[in-house]
Amino acid sequence: MLTHLDRWATATLTSPEAWAAVLERCGQWQDYSARNQVLLASYGIATPVAGVATWDLVPSREHGRPCAVRAGEHGLPVRAPVEVPVATTSPRSRDGQHTVRAVGQHKWEVVFAEEQLARRPPPGELAWPTLPAGLSGAGGHAEYTELVRQSIGRLTGRTPRTVKNAWDQLVDAAGRVPLGGRRPELRPALCRQAAWLAADRVGHADGPLPTFDPIHVRGRIRWELLADTRRAAQQLVQAFSQIVEVDLSASPLPRMAIANDRTVAPSRR
Repeated sequence: MLTHLDRWATATLTSPEAWAAVLERCGQWQDYSARNQVLLASYGIATPVAGVATWDLVPSREHGRPCAVRAGEHGLPVRAPVEVPVATTSPRSRDGQHTVRAVGQHKWEVVFAEEQLARRPPPGELAWPTLPAGLSGAGGHAEYTELVRQSIGRLTGRTPRTVKNAWDQLVDAAGRVPLGGRRPELRPALCRQAAWLAADRVGHADGPLPTFDPIHVRGRIRWELLADTRRAAQQLVQAFSQIVEVDLSASPLPRMAIANDRTVAPSRR
């Protein structure tokens, strides 16, 4: 799969326009991990995805019948987390032990895009969560500035007393999102893109998406940087969600346990 992503990134992410198009397209899968968003984009799809069992819960345009995957369609592999019990110490437990569930490994599962359905949902059926009313209208800018101020506190542990320029503060916060040891910091141009994506999610992005030219970046780093940018944007949106008490990344599709979803007969994969 790494080879697939390397080749796709080298062939596809060849200009600022191509980069921006893929970066924004990934937003429709924002309930998936950043790595899975990039993986889904590499398959060339442009619609929401889910497993067979989930689509079966979504009403279709045909009255009384649910959505259904078209016969002969192949599933799109994504990485799904597998939770395992982990023992930790706890002063509240009699024996000092406490068991929690944590992601122990990942496994491949298959999903299907809306464009692979024989029966599709009606227009408007798959809608993202509605934004709080206070973020729009005459007082929307002030509400947004306060949202950014509180979100910075969530992300950094230090809430500024005032925010004079919400954009600059959001860009700075994007640069502080931890990405791992190999790439400890996001490039300035990508910080601006992550901040724009987060601002756009709450309806306060100014102008077009800032540009980034990936042409001088080799294939693997290209898609890794793409995932890093999506990850930073996700962290900002998650902070927004905690403040407004609305999960802005919640899937418009029904929630199901991974064990009960995306189970497809081998003949249809």
